[in-house]
Amino acid sequence: MHRFNCLVIGLLFLVGACASANEKVQQNMPGDSSIQKSEVSYEYAVPEYRYTTQQGIRLNALYTAKLNALGLEIQTIEPLVPLPQTFGFYYDNKTKEKNKLYLGFDCDLGTKIAAYDSYPMRAWNVIFKNLNPVLTQTKILHEILRDPDIQGLVISFYWNYEGQEGIILWTEKKDIEQYLQNKIIYPELIARSTTTRTDGKIINLLLFQKAP
Repeated sequence: MHRFNCLVIGLLFLVGACASANEKVQQNMPGDSSIQKSEVSYEYAVPEYRYTTQQGIRLNALYTAKLNALGLEIQTIEPLVPLPQTFGFYYDNKTKEKNKLYLGFDCDLGTKIAAYDSYPMRAWNVIFKNLNPVLTQTKILHEILRDPDIQGLVISFYWNYEGQEGIILWTEKKDIEQYLQNKIIYPELIARSTTTRTDGKIINLLLFQKAP
């Protein structure tokens, strides 16, 4: 892994480290023609056998049905395509705090995005356009986040631009709550989050805060 992403079961797509997770990446890469919006709900939750901690196993058992239902909710948010077997609970692989878990999942934009001057600018625009709909149009996401053992939200967004690119966004629950209560503005929510490329390099999106 690079900056963050070892799933309690393995990790998020494209930042692979564990052998079992790497196998999953090859099976379900974004852009795979087998991944369609008609995927059945039971394919969204991460399988229990991929978890490596008891906390992850416990949360998976508690929320599998809601994770699958969340995948169906994300399905309705254009242009996002939720990726199967990525809805689960992740920890920060750099800090190794395996009991500090984040609700996480992967989404593909499904199409090639418009050209921007740089990768950070493309990443900023992808996040700016797609994070707010996720936060405001998903009831089940907030039901899961109410669990006191879940620290926040981690989402991987993937898109095509002269090849495949992606960005991984880690957002603390307290910042999401402040945004939804109108205590901070949307660009500040993004700026408070931690973002990394799929190679693990941290991107400071504060430098690229400009509404599309």
